[in-house]
Order: sequence, then C-alpha cells, then structure tokens
Amino acid sequence: GAEGQIIYLENIGLASVSLLDSVKVSASGKFSFKSPRPEYPDFYRLRLKNQWINFAIDSTESLTITADAKSFATSYTVEGSNDCVAIKEITLAQLDAGQEIRHAREAYQSGALSDTAFRRCIAEAATAYKDVARKYIYPMSTAAYFALFQQVDGMFLFDPYDKEDSRAFGAVATSYHTLYPESPRSKHLYNLALQSLKATHAYAATPDSITA
Repeated sequence: GAEGQIIYLENIGLASVSLLDSVKVSASGKFSFKSPRPEYPDFYRLRLKNQWINFAIDSTESLTITADAKSFATSYTVEGSNDCVAIKEITLAQLDAGQEIRHAREAYQSGALSDTAFRRCIAEAATAYKDVARKYIYPMSTAAYFALFQQVDGMFLFDPYDKEDSRAFGAVATSYHTLYPESPRSKHLYNLALQSLKATHAYAATPDSITA
C-alpha cells in the first residue's frame, strides 16, 4: 500500500535522529537499504510519512519487517529478533500512555479535571506503561534500554530520579557497562544512573556495579 512513497531509514542517536538512507517503494512493496554495521547495538527506525517503526540491531542480526502503509506504525510484524518484538510492545504501550496523557491534558485545560485528578491520570498512564515495560527490563536487552527512555511530550515515563524507577536504570546500566563498556550509550546510561543514585540516596555505587 505504499507504492511510490518514500521510506526512510534513520538512526536514533543519543541527542538526535539522523537520516541514513531513503528509497522509493516499488509496486511490489519491497525495498532495500544500506548502512554501515554498528560497532555496538544501536537503535533505528523506518519512517513512512509521519509513521515509524522502531527497532534495534547489532552486528549479527537479520530482521524481516512486514507492514501495511495504512497502519505502518502499529500493525507491523517483525521476525529475527525477540528484542524487536519486545520493542514493538513497548512502543504500543508508550503510544497508549501518550494518548491517555494528552486526553487528560485537554480535559485539564478545559477545566473538566482538577489539578489532583490531572496528576493522578498522568501517574496512572505512566504506571500502565511501566507495567508492560518492566517485563523487559530484566534480563538486560536492547529492549530494556529502549523502554527506559520512552517519553510523552518530553516527559520520561521512567523517571531516573524516582526511587523505584532508579532500580531499573541501575540494573540496565550495570549490564550495558559490563557488556559494552566503550559504547557511548553505556557511558551515558551509567552516568545517568550514578546521578540518579546520588539524588535518591537509596543505593551504593561502585565502579563495577550500580544496582541495589
């Protein structure tokens, strides 16, 4: 359903999203991209107009993604990576949380919700998301990292400075630090987790571990 449209391959970096390649979709719906193999596991997305499919890949995986243009971002299937299947479920939970929060904000701005009710709605939406995401926090995976950094309107659904959420940051940071100590993502997450621990005063940190 996307014949003649342009599909984009983008890298989701620490600070920005960068375009790697683009191609016009053929009548058969098939296409191919080329991009350098990442040194460490990294995150990417396929973008079609204002819809996108998030996925992670390392140097050994081969993925097959099948989608329909009308519901590109939500009804696709992915084969070849359990992490990418998990990333889909996490993304759908994030979209659900975003919808709930935006509805609550609209009601609040119209005067239909009080401050207390608005804050409760946000907390409930974030909790529903985290109930899904926490299934993938342990053991460590690219899906766990992805889950920690999902946002709605610039608000992190996992708060690194929340006492409970900091456990998840610590666990994933420790695993990434052990497996990929030179990865920029590992260093960023490790530093964030250390700041979180200092802020909450809940856990002890050593050079080798920042879990509880």
